[in-house]
Amino acid sequence: MESGTFAPKVEFLYSLARLVKPKFVVETGTWHGHAACAMGHALRTNGRGRLATLEIDAASCAVARSNLEAAQLSELVQVVNCDSLQYAPPQRIDLLLLDSDLAAREPEFWHFAPSLSPGALVIFHDTSEVHQIVREGVSRIVRTGALRMISFATPRGLMLCQSVAHDEGSDNA
Repeated sequence: MESGTFAPKVEFLYSLARLVKPKFVVETGTWHGHAACAMGHALRTNGRGRLATLEIDAASCAVARSNLEAAQLSELVQVVNCDSLQYAPPQRIDLLLLDSDLAAREPEFWHFAPSLSPGALVIFHDTSEVHQIVREGVSRIVRTGALRMISFATPRGLMLCQSVAHDEGSDNA
């Protein structure tokens, strides 16, 4: 598993994926694939699940693919070189990690919201005081009633959210 400044984040993601046992995970902002490797290891240990990790930068995709191949996770984790707002998930998302460009996180949530499974978990990374654009975007989403949120006071900030299922017969559905 990753060491250094990202270690607590990847350990958290591994543990969360082990705990909730998602069938399908989407991550935006692959970078070098450290989070994807952590969640991929959890999916392998769980004996189920797949991950699509989205990255717009081709060079970062190449590094991530290499890291995932070295970890023997290529069967479970797909690195997709694309704009996250153009990606169409092939199935319902049980766990969504938004960790791409700061300004893209709120639009990404709304892009993926129709594909979230009932009760899906949504993680926004970089929500500390210095990342106001993400923090304010999550607050706006929470105010709509689409998510419930827990904020973790990590050095870079992390908000764990759960989608709020609406009754199919209600006017808000």
